[in-house]
Amino acid sequence: MIRDPALRFWVDYVEAEGGLCEHDAETAQLILPSALQRAHKLPEVLTVTSDPDVAQDEGAVLFAVGHPALDAAAARVLARGDVGRAFLAWPHSPPLVRATLLDRARSGIDVDHGRIDALRDPVPSYYPLLRVGVLVTYTLDDRFQECEEVWIDGCTAQVVPKAVARSLRPQAMLSQPENGASLRETRFARAVAAAHRALESRASIRAAELERQALLSLGDERTRAQEYYDAVLATLEQRRSAALPERRELLEAQAEATQLERRRRLREIAAKFEASRTIAPYRLNLLFVPALAFAVEVRRGERRYPLTLHWLITPACFVPLSCPTCDAAEQLVAGRTQLGCRQCIM
Repeated sequence: MIRDPALRFWVDYVEAEGGLCEHDAETAQLILPSALQRAHKLPEVLTVTSDPDVAQDEGAVLFAVGHPALDAAAARVLARGDVGRAFLAWPHSPPLVRATLLDRARSGIDVDHGRIDALRDPVPSYYPLLRVGVLVTYTLDDRFQECEEVWIDGCTAQVVPKAVARSLRPQAMLSQPENGASLRETRFARAVAAAHRALESRASIRAAELERQALLSLGDERTRAQEYYDAVLATLEQRRSAALPERRELLEAQAEATQLERRRRLREIAAKFEASRTIAPYRLNLLFVPALAFAVEVRRGERRYPLTLHWLITPACFVPLSCPTCDAAEQLVAGRTQLGCRQCIM
């Protein structure tokens, strides 16, 4: 897999536009379609790399952040957006049998006061995950942009662990489902709202971090401004003390105007070092991931609570559970009257 994110983006972009590519960790050999050749003024056959030494030794084109073709490709992708629905290809490995899946459920899922028992054999199912990408523009004495991405569980609206998201990115995608698997219902509006909250929270934390980094510069600029106005006011006071009575009123007015200008300038400096941000969405993908729907029951003595677990085949993990009542991502408890988080069964 290509290690450099800028080069990886370029390769993905070329392939999405109909180009051909072979690559290793450092270089990529590309055949560009005519549309890309014209758009970026590049030859049909192109070898690119992000390593300056490789570029020099092998005669490859150095592609790094700031390259005109990369900037143009990023602008085209952002302007066009990436919206759609896709199905990840079904794995060829044999599915887990009922006993194996039950052992993994009992060892990996902790339900307080409850024991997990299988009701039926697992069945193929597509589980929905929402992938949302945005471009965040920060303004703080300068203007720069960063991409943020979040994956959201399409059923529980919880943020998907990063390790699971990383395992899904390189997989092949299809336009139609395979293997006769059913589709798990997506709670789309809730998932989108959860993605917005997660991305807004990340952007807020990043803005606060930028403001902390700028505190030293803020202090230096405030000090310079204060010293300047202190000197101006001291000069006006000296001139007022030595001036004729008819000149003192004019100099006092100048001093008052300087005080007002000083306060305005200090507020301006403080505002310049307060981070502001805008968020522009560019990706909204609904991905259906191959999974096994496993009907179980949680037993507490004679009480039995039905539950459906979902095993994601490729990451090889269960979807984290959430409370059936409030959707909180908390440990489940088998209570005397219901199955839920501690808050709901109290």
